[in-house]
Amino acid sequence: MVYRELEPTMTVDFSKLTSTEQGEALVPAIVVDRAGLAMGEIACIRMVGFMNQPALDETQNSGLVTFFSRTTGELWTKGKSSGNVLQVDKIYVDCDADSLLITVDAVGPTCHTGAESCFEELNDTI
Repeated sequence: MVYRELEPTMTVDFSKLTSTEQGEALVPAIVVDRAGLAMGEIACIRMVGFMNQPALDETQNSGLVTFFSRTTGELWTKGKSSGNVLQVDKIYVDCDADSLLITVDAVGPTCHTGAESCFEELNDTI
């Protein structure tokens, strides 16, 4: 399977989903381990978050996954305080350019519970 990598000339459509709290145009970003996906396996789903354009820009510039918090209305870089960062490998865009798939090298656990994934039980059953 070949995924469509996000290119600098591509436009992501942030218009389809708006945060009701902040009025912010968003896209879902699914974060998966690079290793499993590269081997053609079902990759470990690390987490799902939301990005606005500034979060996507920061992710591309820093190389660390940054989301838009629908609760605080601010950008947050995963692992900034804990050190459990998500280092970007590649960013892919879906056919409608309104969802992102981000392959990462994870440093430490991803979930706030200390689990490797926010979908820990799902990954155990696949």
